[in-house]
Amino acid sequence: MTPNDVIYHIKQSKEFTDAWNHFSREEKEEVIKRLEDQSPKDIAKVLTEVKTGQYRLF
Repeated sequence: MTPNDVIYHIKQSKEFTDAWNHFSREEKEEVIKRLEDQSPKDIAKVLTEVKTGQYRLF
């Protein structure tokens, strides 16, 4: 996904938008970077991982 696609999909959900608004600039950049190669269905997982600092090992 492009950065615009990521932001578009996040803005489509109130829950994602609320979480996004509490992220720092660095966290937002990390979310965008990690979602480049993933599908929109992974947004919730990536938002949680970036916010909690838990990254997948696989």
